Amino acid sequence: MAGVIRCKLSFCDSTPLLYSVINDIVCKHIKGDIMKQPNVKIQRANADILRVLTVTLREKMQNEHFAGVTILNVETSADYAFTKVFVEIDGNDAEKTKAMSELEKSAGFLRSELASRVKMRQTPQLRFHLDRGRENANRVEELLAQINGNTTK
Repeated sequence: MAGVIRCKLSFCDSTPLLYSVINDIVCKHIKGDIMKQPNVKIQRANADILRVLTVTLREKMQNEHFAGVTILNVETSADYAFTKVFVEIDGNDAEKTKAMSELEKSAGFLRSELASRVKMRQTPQLRFHLDRGRENANRVEELLAQINGNTTK
């Protein structure tokens, strides 16, 4: 199977459940195949979209639900039809859910701002995705600290 990345963490067998949890968390975030890099035009469009969305969110959308929202990355499709917007939201799960729904509601406004500020063939539809990378990294660190605590006893 060319292009498939297998991941398996191997530790000592003292706590297999803990190790399987760590393995699951790590493996879920490794893609099965190597993604093709977007061309230069799409990379430039991604940078422009990221800049415009960040500025618009910070300056024009003064809503308490957007206070903890950070736009981390954008990925635009090759035909400029869709853009995935990866966001990180501070707060508990209820606040994250509310902020994501508010972002979805404001997608039309953000798209119109994007159309007026960035010259593109087509203004893409925005799809928001919650990025839980930091949460998962913190969880892995906690589990590793737990493992180190168990092995030193």
